[in-house]
Amino acid sequence: MNYELLLGYQRNLIDASLDDISGVSILSGWCGGQYGANQDKWRNAVSRFVFRNYSSGLIGCVNPDIYKIKDIVKFSKKYETLEVDVNEESLVLWNGVIYSSTKKLDELIERYGLGDWRYLDFDVNHDFMSEIISIYKDFGSDVSDISLC
Repeated sequence: MNYELLLGYQRNLIDASLDDISGVSILSGWCGGQYGANQDKWRNAVSRFVFRNYSSGLIGCVNPDIYKIKDIVKFSKKYETLEVDVNEESLVLWNGVIYSSTKKLDELIERYGLGDWRYLDFDVNHDFMSEIISIYKDFGSDVSDISLC
């Protein structure tokens, strides 16, 4: 288990339930984010975050007309290959595609009492993240990088 990455997931899920998020803000503390020493690792983590949460119905695209998401696998892989802000396509992908929580995520956030900005500063809620990981598994995601075991 990578505690820092797991905590980043929890924080971004809480954030998505309170406000909209964009690719550049996802896991921005992981490996230094877009300005870190290991941008490839960060972009791969963003790709997995978007894939897992979009395909499992926890986040949705606020502005679907800006970037048609027909195949979430291909779409999420773009985060791995397109560096931040290098051309028009990457500007749109990283800054223009906006995600927000779905009712499904909002209900989970509410159930675990995490629906407030102050919870961004708390440690991992193991019960909440166990349920999130279970949802990812139900949708066929490999969760070895964030598993609690």
